[in-house]
Amino acid sequence: MSQHMLPFKKMHSLGNDFVIFDEPAHVTPDMIRFLSDRRLGVGCDQVLEVLPSSRDNVHAALRIFNADGTEAEACGNGTRCVMWNLAQTYGTSCVTIESSSGLLTGRVMDHQEVEVTQGMPHLLSDEALPLDDFGCDEGYAVTMGNPHLVVPVTRFSPDNMTRIGPRLEAHPFFPDKTNVEFVRQNPDGTLTLWVWERGTGRTQACASGTCAAVFALKHEGILEHDTVLVHLEGGDLWVTCRPDAPIAHRGSVALVFEGSIQLASNGKPQTHRCSSTG
Repeated sequence: MSQHMLPFKKMHSLGNDFVIFDEPAHVTPDMIRFLSDRRLGVGCDQVLEVLPSSRDNVHAALRIFNADGTEAEACGNGTRCVMWNLAQTYGTSCVTIESSSGLLTGRVMDHQEVEVTQGMPHLLSDEALPLDDFGCDEGYAVTMGNPHLVVPVTRFSPDNMTRIGPRLEAHPFFPDKTNVEFVRQNPDGTLTLWVWERGTGRTQACASGTCAAVFALKHEGILEHDTVLVHLEGGDLWVTCRPDAPIAHRGSVALVFEGSIQLASNGKPQTHRCSSTG
């Protein structure tokens, strides 16, 4: 059976890490699960496939896959990584990509920071969802193109996420499951947020989830300022949420290494060889 070497980049933003293919890779669920495996594969939270766009003034199209092989509608941290990479390729500071959730625009700033306008968030329910059966008070159902359950907390132990995260991910309100964000407001006006991602589990950060949390708290009148600093397990993210305007997030990205991986021509992973070039 013939084989080929497929080039990729390993990048992360705030510890949320990705395997990025800059060309069509024709990834399959088996391939994605293999690549995401931190013991047998490269290891990542999501696999991102960058494709040509047929639209004018759009640099690329983006497909996003969770570690379990399912496709996702949005990934803010991954979008910033891809935009930084495209900015280097095209020699520009402003990048536009298309995703299943719509057009996304971004701007590469100093110190490998990227700001992305993620789109318009919306509540999926006019009322907060009661979460008494899950050991929480209530949560807000928000869409950022992908679903989120924002759970405000006052005291929270991240170790509890492995117990309640999978249950909240499968909340019956969400037919295709949901991402879950536990958010705490701090005395200094900042937020602290913990992430349980649909199809992946606990991750260091989630930009679309951070935007969903800021939007939900802003909608409820809990937040006073339009721009909020949010502390995540992997680092800090700035979110700007203004009335009737697309929400934006700004944070750092990093290239970890570049390499290539050997896969069978039918897309199934074989004994892999990964060679780092960075």
